[in-house]
Amino acid sequence: MAVIFLTGIYRFAYAQKECLNEAIAAFKKMDTKTDSGLAGKNIFFSYTVKVTNWEDETTTSNVKIYRKDGLLDMQSEQVQIYQDDKEALLILPAQQLVILNETNKQLNNLKMTNAFYETRYDFLNSCVVERCEVNGDYKTIYAKVNQPTVDESLKITYVTCTYNAKQQTITSVKIDYKPEYKIKQLTTFYNDFKVIDTYKFLPARNYYFNNKGIAFEKYKHYTFQDNRKNEKL
Repeated sequence: MAVIFLTGIYRFAYAQKECLNEAIAAFKKMDTKTDSGLAGKNIFFSYTVKVTNWEDETTTSNVKIYRKDGLLDMQSEQVQIYQDDKEALLILPAQQLVILNETNKQLNNLKMTNAFYETRYDFLNSCVVERCEVNGDYKTIYAKVNQPTVDESLKITYVTCTYNAKQQTITSVKIDYKPEYKIKQLTTFYNDFKVIDTYKFLPARNYYFNNKGIAFEKYKHYTFQDNRKNEKL
């Protein structure tokens, strides 16, 4: 009887660990794609972020990103960012503010290092999976953060991750934080990822200025802030 009981515990622990390993493998596959796996190609990916504060008020951001090497177009309700190899333009509708920066070429060409990814993988691997639910090709892991093994500054208590085991894709990640952190919960839903070879990137400034160097009519009440050094429009 004791042997059967211990065998059951072992199988349960093995299944939980297997789910966590599958989720980490899906993260690694996604990181490879969005970082360097499609160098030289136009890629599009979108995700939705929901942030809940301690008054249970939720803010939603629907993010769409077009990217090709150092070129970037990012659009959401809170901010639009356009970047080329010389300049980066930020448009903040709520603040009615437009900021033009120089593109830092060193930063622009910087790839996420293996150390960055390994740190995140180590964090996930240190979590204790309480249960793993299976729904067809989809699995959801509910994992408690192993507090003694993680950086205290993270303030994370719990991670819930849903992924497609067959396709090795992450569907959503929910993170719960400690009461002393500024937000209560952050949930990310990964919506789409594909190559769009036909997408055309414009110079960053062209999203704010017309061909005469004048701001578009819809931005006439916005404040323009030029942070470039020794440059003239």
